[in-house]
Amino acid sequence: MMPLVSILIPAYNSGASVAATTRSALDQTWPRKEIIIVDDESRDRTRSAARRIASKQVSAGSRPNQGAAVARNRASSLSQELKQIRMQARITAGAAPEHGRDEAGRPSDQRFALFGLVLRKERWGLSWRGRLIAAGGAVLTAGVIITNIYPFLALTDRVDAKVLVVEGWVHDYAIQASLRELKAGRYERVFATGGPVIGTGGYTSDFNTAASVGADRLKAAGAPSELVQMVPCREVERDRTFSSAVALRDWFQQHHMTVQSLNVITEGAHSRRTRLLFERAFHGRVKIGVVSIPSPDYDVTHWWRSSQGMEEVLEQGFAYLYARLVFNASSND
Repeated sequence: MMPLVSILIPAYNSGASVAATTRSALDQTWPRKEIIIVDDESRDRTRSAARRIASKQVSAGSRPNQGAAVARNRASSLSQELKQIRMQARITAGAAPEHGRDEAGRPSDQRFALFGLVLRKERWGLSWRGRLIAAGGAVLTAGVIITNIYPFLALTDRVDAKVLVVEGWVHDYAIQASLRELKAGRYERVFATGGPVIGTGGYTSDFNTAASVGADRLKAAGAPSELVQMVPCREVERDRTFSSAVALRDWFQQHHMTVQSLNVITEGAHSRRTRLLFERAFHGRVKIGVVSIPSPDYDVTHWWRSSQGMEEVLEQGFAYLYARLVFNASSND
């Protein structure tokens, strides 16, 4: 509730101007206001003029002539008296007191119950138009997110590179796409990365890793054996992709292989997170490209119509946010 503003007008021999002064006060833009006119025992028609313009917002009073200061004080006292009268009337009627304060001096938009343990306060809420606009905005925002989240996550952004990296856990359709990428590009080496095969209980040997499995599948698909190199990850902590990238970086260092850039083959919505984690593993010293291979099992342009699409996009969306905002590469490097 907006506070009530009292405009005090002490008047002496102001019969010719009191009406205009009052109208000017009423024209002020503040909506909750009262005008109090106190006639200081004028000798002209000030009192009668003030009474003629009295209304719900305009109160008129008079007192013996004692000067402007006393008249102002009288107007202020009259304002307080009117406040008490209105407050008592509203309390009797069961409504909240006005003037922003209740009889205990608390803001009048507050109500206490249960021995002061529960507080009710006046608040602003949306009108039906506001709710309609908010709902429309939410629907529009959801539509924009739904139609753009898969293209955002399933990033394909190649760089000029002679090294191709294939995440060893990918499915056969991604292995076939990797072979096409190898033939179409100017790649001199292909590296298969990955940690222990899921479900084996951890690392047992290099040949029981996704890197080994991926390398064998690449060779079986037709990749030249002399180009394919597996780089297994023996330790997997919080993120398999990051650990695989660190293992590849360490392999390059151990074999004194200088790499300026590389492209990584991965699946669908996993690709943006893959590039992010590879960039962190290589500390920005190697230019990382990424190639996303879409799943043939659902329509990626309408991924929300498929349970598999929903699972992949939501899982990878949260995983990307975790990698971007929470995952600490330095503690895992």
